[in-house]
Amino acid sequence: MTENQKRLELFSLTLTGKAKEWLQFIPCLKSAIRNELEHKFSDRFIPISKFMKKRAEIAYLKQQLKESLLDAWE
Repeated sequence: MTENQKRLELFSLTLTGKAKEWLQFIPCLKSAIRNELEHKFSDRFIPISKFMKKRAEIAYLKQQLKESLLDAWE
């Protein structure tokens, strides 16, 4: 089993509801490339506005002196 196959298998275990149903209908899942799957998933389940907001939060994360990364992230 390749690393990509392992990742796809683990990814499928994290899904529930409509996302899990959607994943079951992708033809030839074992041959799908991880990046392609991520893009298809994002296009289907993550609105672009939410994606851009989260991307900005990550890009502009500021950690204070003596602040743990976890605390800064929260």
